[in-house]
Amino acid sequence: MMIPILKDYYAAGYLPDPEPNSIPPYLPNVNLAVRRKTFDEVGGYDEACAAGEDADFCVRASRVGWAQYYNPSARAFHEPRSNLRALIRQWIWYARGGSRFFFKNQQKHLEIYLSLDSTPKMHRYRRVLSFGWFPVPAMLFISPFVLIQLSLFLGILAMATGFRSAGSLFIAIGMITPVCLYYKSSLRRLTLKELILYAGIACLINWTCIAASFATGLKKRRILIYPGI
Repeated sequence: MMIPILKDYYAAGYLPDPEPNSIPPYLPNVNLAVRRKTFDEVGGYDEACAAGEDADFCVRASRVGWAQYYNPSARAFHEPRSNLRALIRQWIWYARGGSRFFFKNQQKHLEIYLSLDSTPKMHRYRRVLSFGWFPVPAMLFISPFVLIQLSLFLGILAMATGFRSAGSLFIAIGMITPVCLYYKSSLRRLTLKELILYAGIACLINWTCIAASFATGLKKRRILIYPGI
C-alpha cells in the first residue's frame, strides 16, 4: 500500500466502534498481535481474499465484539515499490483482490457510500443510499476525488453542448473544492514539493483503483467503484 505521508490514519488507542451505516474500522495486519481465542472464534483469514484479507479478518472480529487497539510505537518497516509501474501494478492487485472483501460486506443490491474527507478513510464512508432491488449488484464509494472529477466532466460536457453558464459553474466547483479541502485538512503541513508529489500519486492511485475495481466488478457481473485513497 501507499503508506500515508501524513501518518495520521488513526490516533493512538482503541479504534472507533462500528456504526450501522459504515464498514467497521480495521488495522492493516503488517504488524498485528492477536489473541488465539479471537483467531479461532473468527475463523482465521479468508484464503479466497487475494488482497484485503487483513481488513476482512478485522471486520469480522469487530462484528463479534472484539476491540482493536492501535499503538503507534509498535512499528513495522515497509519497503515501498521501487518505481511507478510497480506501484500501479500493486494498486491494480489491491482493487482486484480486495473486491471479495467489499462483496462480502454488501447487504443490499445497491449501496452508495460517501466520504467528504480530503483523505478518505474506509471507516469514515457512510452509506447514504441503498436499495434491495437493482438490475445488478452495485457498490459505489464516492470520495471528494470522485465528486471533483464528476464536476469537471459535467462542466466540460456542458460547455461543449453550449450550456456555458452551467459549464463554468461546474468547472469552478471542481477547481475550488480541492482548495477548500486543502485548507481544512492536515495536508497543510506538507511542503509544496510534498503536496505536489502527494497529489500526483494520489490521483494516479485513485484512477487506477477506479478502473481496476470497475473492470473486476464487470467480470463478476457486478458494479464496483472504489477510489484508492
